[in-house]
Amino acid sequence: MENRDTLTVFALGGLGGGNSFGAGVLTALDDLDIYPDVITCTSGMVAWTALFLAGQNLPEVLKAAEKGMNFEGVPAAFKPAAASALYFRSNQKAIQSYFQRWMTPLNSPDKIADALMPVRVLDPFLSAEELEFYAHALSSSSVGVIFNAFEPATGTEILYVNAAARERVPLENIDGRRIEPITAQSVENALWLSHFGYTRPDGSPQMAIDGAYRRQFILQEVMDATRLFVARPEHRKYLGRMPRNQIEQKVFETYMWMSAAYRSELQTIQIANTWAAEGRLTGKRHTDIVEIQNEIPMTFDKYFTETSEMLERARATTVSLFNDAWLDPKILLRKLSFLDGLSTDILQRLSNNLAPVSVHAGQAVVEQGEAGDAMYFVIKGKLHVETAGGVDLTPGTFFGEMALLDAAPRNATVRAVSDCKLFRLSRRDFLYLCEAEPEFEAHIRQIADARAA
Repeated sequence: MENRDTLTVFALGGLGGGNSFGAGVLTALDDLDIYPDVITCTSGMVAWTALFLAGQNLPEVLKAAEKGMNFEGVPAAFKPAAASALYFRSNQKAIQSYFQRWMTPLNSPDKIADALMPVRVLDPFLSAEELEFYAHALSSSSVGVIFNAFEPATGTEILYVNAAARERVPLENIDGRRIEPITAQSVENALWLSHFGYTRPDGSPQMAIDGAYRRQFILQEVMDATRLFVARPEHRKYLGRMPRNQIEQKVFETYMWMSAAYRSELQTIQIANTWAAEGRLTGKRHTDIVEIQNEIPMTFDKYFTETSEMLERARATTVSLFNDAWLDPKILLRKLSFLDGLSTDILQRLSNNLAPVSVHAGQAVVEQGEAGDAMYFVIKGKLHVETAGGVDLTPGTFFGEMALLDAAPRNATVRAVSDCKLFRLSRRDFLYLCEAEPEFEAHIRQIADARAA
């Protein structure tokens, strides 16, 4: 495991046409030069995440697909199974299977239903080459990736994890869950809709299906994240009027189904935060949860078609949300003179190693004489350094940098005058960052020497 105190995670939930919302959030991350430590994703967001990590222009991918898109989805993952009946020469197996259903004696209600209402109404559309492309992009990324599939017959959820995620997230096989590496087969499993049926084209059984049927978001595994961003194609509330017809009822049922597991996992993390703050749970760091939500009601037609309109709306929402130093520390870091000249990549690495801290008025952040183990950046509020001369600290200032270099005892108490928001850079994360970016240590030493003179 990486020797760090911080972890920044983005959780993306797949949902048919709502996948374009998640694609918009990923596009905004490109716009803002934000690089998560880990991305968790389900269903169609697995494909979009692969394209994002491969460096593709997601809006252009969607625009190109929209020109000829009917029911295939974006990226194209399925097609109507009925279409195969039009092509006898190219799809003999599908036609043979179709007629075999009617040649079987229909001597039970189940067999009649099998013939009249087969579960398979769509065909998988991704080629072996496309699956390999997605698998390579996901498995080789320096960003940690976790996605899932579900085996209904065994009741087992499979988490597919790349090497970077294994380094950053403690995962193990437990009852009802299995951990496996990312392969082309795992990508196919994660994108296998129930509408494809449960038999592969070669006649073998398809044991695993799209993990979003199990849960739309993968959260509990990353509940020790310092900051957890959740991109939801639905809103926390049910938007729009209450159902008055069966189509609206289907939308309502889908919303309830998708929200149930999410709310349960979210509540688990919130309870753990509370217990940790009360001292009832040790070893759990606080997880700051930020939801990026679709503000437009999801109507029935929106579940089937991914659109540039939704992508661009999600993109704008995310960019607007992150126009805040509390969510994107680079806004503050770029204003600090001692960080002048550092690349965006280094600033983002530093951002990912800053833990958000909320402090109430009157609370001491550090106390004189205690061992120094972190430095702090002030985002909001006012603090006072209790020395003979007295110094006030306001947004854009920082303190405690000597602790990063020598872990010396604090030479003064720093107390919050008002409710404050700070970022904390621990000595352990500083050393980790210096190992990855040696020039950063030189900047810290330079400013520390100047302030000590």
